[in-house]
Amino acid sequence: MNSLNFLYASLGIGFLVLVGFISYAFFNLSQALKQSTSILKKVDDITKDVNNLKNLIKSGILYLLSMFNKKEVKKNDNKK
Repeated sequence: MNSLNFLYASLGIGFLVLVGFISYAFFNLSQALKQSTSILKKVDDITKDVNNLKNLIKSGILYLLSMFNKKEVKKNDNKK
């Protein structure tokens, strides 16, 4: 085997190893991104639930304040 042929063969094998490594790295990256996507969907769902709960609590508090204000207005009207 000529030294030039040996050089070409080693370059070819090195290139194949490099392509294999990059392909493996991209595969692992895609798997990690799939997992993070599912985690982010769960976090988004939980965030929506928390926002809905916050809005329900807020509307409940506003309702109670309006009822309290109506009672205070009635008390003030009765005192006059």
